Amino acid sequence: MFPLIENRTYNQLIVENLSQITTRHAKHKKFLQANETFPLESHIKLIDFVDQPNPALTRDMRTSLSKSATILADLFLNNTKNLAQYSRYYFQVLFPVLHADKQRPSKSQSYIDRMIVACLTDKSIHKIWLSCHQKDPQSSLDLLSLLHTNETTISGLSSSKELRTIVQQLRTISTEIVDNEENDNVEHREFLSAYSKNDAVVVNKCKANSQFKISSVLKLLVLLYVSFTIYQNWLWLTVAADYLLEDYMKHPTAVVIKERLSNACIETRKLALLSLKHGEEFLRSTMANIEPYAIQYGQYIQKQWNHLLKHIEGPIYDKSAEIAEQIQKLSIIIFNQSVHYLKLLFDWSSYYTANLTYLAEIYITQAYEIVHDKVANFDAKELRENMTLLRVLCLHGYRQNGTLFREKTGSFRKLLKKHVAEFVYIDAPHLIPAQENTNEQDTSVTASNRSNERGWWFSSCEQTYDPLVTTSCDRGFEESVEYVMKYIDEQTTPFDGLLAFSQGAALATLLLARFGATKCPFRFVILIAGFKSGQEQHQSTYNNLQIDLPSLHVIGTGDRVIPSPMSEALVNECYKDAEILRHDGGHFVPTTSEAKLIYTKFLDRFL
Repeated sequence: MFPLIENRTYNQLIVENLSQITTRHAKHKKFLQANETFPLESHIKLIDFVDQPNPALTRDMRTSLSKSATILADLFLNNTKNLAQYSRYYFQVLFPVLHADKQRPSKSQSYIDRMIVACLTDKSIHKIWLSCHQKDPQSSLDLLSLLHTNETTISGLSSSKELRTIVQQLRTISTEIVDNEENDNVEHREFLSAYSKNDAVVVNKCKANSQFKISSVLKLLVLLYVSFTIYQNWLWLTVAADYLLEDYMKHPTAVVIKERLSNACIETRKLALLSLKHGEEFLRSTMANIEPYAIQYGQYIQKQWNHLLKHIEGPIYDKSAEIAEQIQKLSIIIFNQSVHYLKLLFDWSSYYTANLTYLAEIYITQAYEIVHDKVANFDAKELRENMTLLRVLCLHGYRQNGTLFREKTGSFRKLLKKHVAEFVYIDAPHLIPAQENTNEQDTSVTASNRSNERGWWFSSCEQTYDPLVTTSCDRGFEESVEYVMKYIDEQTTPFDGLLAFSQGAALATLLLARFGATKCPFRFVILIAGFKSGQEQHQSTYNNLQIDLPSLHVIGTGDRVIPSPMSEALVNECYKDAEILRHDGGHFVPTTSEAKLIYTKFLDRFL
């Protein structure tokens, strides 16, 4: 009867109009004319509508609608003359809705029960009951149950013998339908099983409700017991979880994951709050713009109606009331047609919503299967190994860059893939002029890479560098030191070790001297073709320098760029308890099987 309209002001006008009509009829106790029937179907729709969820109905509106439905039901029951005249029609309308697919609230169901019991005052209703029983045997079950529990005296059923007679007739009809092989009706079988004798009722509903209540109580008790157990042992559970996950949660990889998840959560929450804010502002502005016009329109109509009633009296008033009733009937017809098309629209929307829900369920099921497969095949051992692997900062040599150094150490990285999770290569901040040629020239560099050759500092003002010459120029050295130290501080995941080559190894020694023993960010250092800087400004740093950090020094006896005595001097004078890997090669990173054994043995100490 009433559509779910998302306009609270419109619904308020409907509720007030219905309340005025029902109050006026209840006051005069006159609702129907002599030959009019009570609009029972619309009244049933009103009863069901009050209990339907509708965001545009407030609590006061629902209370007013419920009160109007009660007044209409009382008017129906008190009009005995009209009830006796049209009791057959009323019974035919009420009988099918007595058994509802969806359980109604007790208050709403009581309206229908009182109305159908009132129709049974006419004994001729029994024949109509028998004819209706063929289509709705479930309604007969509900009506008989109602009659068994009804304490009031029904004039149409003055004795229990008459009720048993009706039951016997209903059983006869159901038996004939069940015995017919062409119609295997399950509902009639249920009626026969419920009324095995004339007046014996099997109260299956009470048993089912009792079993449901018992199971619900048991589930609630189990839930309370589990909750109480978790509450009592919550401290021990948290302590155990912290102890088991402490090492993993402190690992750099876990810290990064935690930070990224936290940032994603914060951003998602901000976006959701912003969307809710904009949506709320839009709804408020829309309602604020519409509501004044609706209120003004309602006030205008009410004012004109009061003005009309004030100036019309006598026969003109009666004629106006008749015209008003005709207009109201015409409005009801228009409204019912609108409801019909709205219902079609809602059915169409429900159909496509069901299809979309079905498709969403399919995709969610597939996503769940994928996630379940990933979780089922999750390798905890591999994760544990990755979380314990090392992270190393790499400093390239003179006339190199991070990309070129990474390419040259490809075999070296493959040797240590079970020990080092990540090699981080950075570029020196100073570009080298392409025309320069020094002793540390890398002959394997192609012409395309020379445009991006870099160095950590220069030994002359002409932007050149020679590791074999002692000078007083260290142009760009301080900038490189500040650049590397700032890069280390900006890392969210700390480095475990430092890998440096040639001029990068010389810079690494001076960096470690500046950090000192207490503030050093590394656990170990690997220097390849390292040497002491020849600049006069750096010599004071080497005085009495003993770096107490696990170190591995790779020295090539055939190295022509950095002769091996320069590397030996760096180890003997600046490092304490250093390990040395000597090879017969030149100025490169060795990756032989003997070198691999020394590398892995050195790194095993830090896993």
